[in-house]
Amino acid sequence: MRRSLPPAALAVVLVSASATARPVITEVAWSGDPTSNSGTDEWIEIYNPDAAAICDLSQLVVLGGGTSGAALSLPAVALASNDFFLVQNTANVPPTDAAHASVSSSIALTDGGEALCLCPAGTSACDATCDVVNPTGGAWFAGSSTSGARRTMERLDPTSDGSLDASWADGAPASPLAGPFGGTPGNLDACSPVDAGPPPVDGGPPVDAGPPPADAGPNDEPSVAVSEPASTVRGATVDVVYSASDDDPGDAVTVDLYWSGDTTGADGVRFARGLPGGAGRSATLDTGTLPVGTWRIFARARDARGASAVAYAPGAVEVGEGGLVEPVFELVEPDGVDDAQPDGTFAIQWRVELPTQATGSVSLFVDDDDEGADGDPLMGGLSAAPEGPRAFLWDPVLTETPPGVAHLYAVLDWSDGRVIAYAPAPVTVGADTCACHHAAPNPARRLLAGLTLAILLLPFHRRGGHRRGATQRRG
Repeated sequence: MRRSLPPAALAVVLVSASATARPVITEVAWSGDPTSNSGTDEWIEIYNPDAAAICDLSQLVVLGGGTSGAALSLPAVALASNDFFLVQNTANVPPTDAAHASVSSSIALTDGGEALCLCPAGTSACDATCDVVNPTGGAWFAGSSTSGARRTMERLDPTSDGSLDASWADGAPASPLAGPFGGTPGNLDACSPVDAGPPPVDGGPPVDAGPPPADAGPNDEPSVAVSEPASTVRGATVDVVYSASDDDPGDAVTVDLYWSGDTTGADGVRFARGLPGGAGRSATLDTGTLPVGTWRIFARARDARGASAVAYAPGAVEVGEGGLVEPVFELVEPDGVDDAQPDGTFAIQWRVELPTQATGSVSLFVDDDDEGADGDPLMGGLSAAPEGPRAFLWDPVLTETPPGVAHLYAVLDWSDGRVIAYAPAPVTVGADTCACHHAAPNPARRLLAGLTLAILLLPFHRRGGHRRGATQRRG
């Protein structure tokens, strides 16, 4: 990306200029260009951190960027100090000027990952003379190939070690080389030879380094699994639960989490990085960053020697076109004001709204306190659909509720979880009222009257009011 380096990075570059800093790869569009959203518009960005211009880029070669891993030749152009150059396989994608880009139709970067190095021309394999990127050839350290959400792999600091995962992050979906350049790129006459300094001092005979390090033995892949989400879930945030480990002694594991449009290819957008291994670890996905659609979650575990493994969650994350993603549910009556009817009955009224295409039912309970949701049932199976009831007439006589303070609550069971809501205020069931109730003729008529009131209040929706409840999501 065309960017202004932070002052600290520039300071490091300038201080090291006397040692003739070598050019480095700073960004790789291995999944295509984010702006064009084309998986074939691939490009590689090269940066010159030296205080002097690079006189001839053709003295360098990119290993591993071509078809079947072939090398990519660079043009005979100069590159000014602290300047960038782009090798792209589609002309002007992203937009560039001729002095800062060349077209190479042989660029073919593997989505699954490959070793990539910027080396002196004539080099046949990545070695200490090269700027090495993704040395194991495994999955790319960063970036995404998800259509509509493509990301490049961008170096965090040009002075960092490109062979380390920690040196890279997802690149922003913007065109590189977007700003004006200083210096005189493309003009070979602008270069002057760089003084390499005095010849090295003879260090004397070689020092015995001792026996070679012990062979660490074979390296097994880490184990990784994602248990949550276990079903299709919705919400502003989603809990992700994973487990990761490695059987090799002393081989630490780190985990990255991604969201993707499918369960193949292990390519997606990373939303958590460098998480620790272990059993039953958890992280949170903010779905506000996701496009509308159904997305799958996967984890990539890496051990200290570069081996990796991928696992997908059994469930999915659904992001809708706005509207509700969680239900609205509350009891609005009894609210502490004129709750008891003249005959000792109580009207229970509630408000419920479900997300589009969700289904659910409401159950009513009476409890001796306002916590725990461990009361006695009053009525169940009341539809939460828009045409369902929104009120019920409760007769303490018929439910044989003893005299005293009673708390009413309701439970909404819907297609993605459960919500519990207590009424804003308790009610008092009187002993004398209950005696009067028992003396009333034909209790069945009173039940019929209660059901009639429930039917009459079907469309009742009371906005506002105090809600007291807790949400429990199913696994």
